[in-house]
Amino acid sequence: MEYPQRIVNMLQRNQGYVEARARRRKPDLSGSWCKTVVVCDALPGLPREALEALGLELGEVVLVSVAGAVADAVYGEVARSVLAAVARYQVMDVIVVGRDGAAPAEAGLIAAELVDAGLSPAYLERIVRSDAGAARVVEERRTCDQMVRKTVYLLRNHPLVPRTVSVWGFALEPESGRVRAVQ
Repeated sequence: MEYPQRIVNMLQRNQGYVEARARRRKPDLSGSWCKTVVVCDALPGLPREALEALGLELGEVVLVSVAGAVADAVYGEVARSVLAAVARYQVMDVIVVGRDGAAPAEAGLIAAELVDAGLSPAYLERIVRSDAGAARVVEERRTCDQMVRKTVYLLRNHPLVPRTVSVWGFALEPESGRVRAVQ
């Protein structure tokens, strides 16, 4: 298969990464230090910024990066990632971090950006009308706090998350880097 140049470049960078990683000492992920999961909005740069703002580093935490920092389904991708971390690393804390100011703008732009990316407006409208899940993703407008609260609620009340695991919600203010609690 012939890849476009951008994919070839990515694979070449990956090869360099693999070689550099092989030379470094591998951390023992079964150790007691990896006891936190951070569920973070997937906006460009935000996972790194959120970890810095919390005083954490990759390797100290399991990072789950997801659009909107929102878990929509009890057995969906986010919940499954958190459950895997709880099972494998005996996680004690789950920290959900959203980005202030991102949600309403993002919610309003998704449909327009999908059309700009080449999706037919008629097709998008048909899918949104026929699928409640698609309508929720494209049309629902929630603030950062609402998205974080929803994820915290889902994880705190998840039937497979042990009650010994604490789930915390925060919002990152991008201008200042300040992290505030979301209740």
